[in-house]
Amino acid sequence: AVDDHVVARVNGREIRARQVDELAAVNRMRLQASGQTLDDAAEKSLRSAALSLIIDGELLIEEAKKEGLSVAPDEVAAEVQRRQDQYGTPAAFAKVLEEQGLTEAGFRDELARRMLMQKYVEKIAGNPKAEEAEIRALYDAHPDAFTEGEQVRASFILVPSSPQDPQARRDDARRRIDEAHAKAVAGEDFAALAKQYSQDSTAAKGGDVNFFPKGVMFPEFEKQAFALEVGAVSPVFETPKGFNLLKVTGRKPPTKIPFAEVKPTLTLQVVQQKESAAVKERLQQLREAAKIELVDRSFLPHEGGSGDDKPAPKEG
Repeated sequence: AVDDHVVARVNGREIRARQVDELAAVNRMRLQASGQTLDDAAEKSLRSAALSLIIDGELLIEEAKKEGLSVAPDEVAAEVQRRQDQYGTPAAFAKVLEEQGLTEAGFRDELARRMLMQKYVEKIAGNPKAEEAEIRALYDAHPDAFTEGEQVRASFILVPSSPQDPQARRDDARRRIDEAHAKAVAGEDFAALAKQYSQDSTAAKGGDVNFFPKGVMFPEFEKQAFALEVGAVSPVFETPKGFNLLKVTGRKPPTKIPFAEVKPTLTLQVVQQKESAAVKERLQQLREAAKIELVDRSFLPHEGGSGDDKPAPKEG
């Protein structure tokens, strides 16, 4: 049976374990999809954060209704349709809902709540503007974030091979790459050699992989590329795809991204920071005025808590 006991009350309205666990499950899926593993402490934090967000939501929705805000059924229907379209077919969308333990009716209700909450958030935040000086200050305060690292341009030749291949096939692959290497260091046209010897998809364009920064190629490929001068040919080296050799054809030093290029992104960031600060301040006022009862204290990160019946909701 689904655990549905009351874990908290906000101004008398009940929050149940099922609601908390559903939100925690969605957040867990997002974290796991990014490769994170969760220990017991992280799991408790997930539940606590989910409960805090639901408490915030209850307070925002209550105020939205007091302010006379509402979401029309056709607004909800349009948003549901937009979500369905993202998955291609209604059946695919229904499958996603099922995997998350949601019914379409439950999803519509939750969506309507979130849309109402968003309307109130927009009302609280108003329409903040980002001043030029604020945007520039954010740019100047984070120089590393707006610097593109060194980049190298290379062409390469790949002869596929695996340690699991029969030795005769390995020997044949090695002979082929050594032959290409000997011709390359003798000064033959590398692009022509790539077209002749390489068995990679880049062979048709002379093995060119254009400019790339560190962190996108195989480690051994990067080691060779970033160590060589422009025009130099590497020794033969092996990656998980097989035997390789490359020629460095260009190099770009680290460069600072111009302010004008990142200004639109930074403008949005400043506006979002102002909106977030306004909502955070309003939520703090609502929490202080509300009656929040924590019925099940195991939903706090540290069981037993601090004795305060108003857990501080975590923003996010």
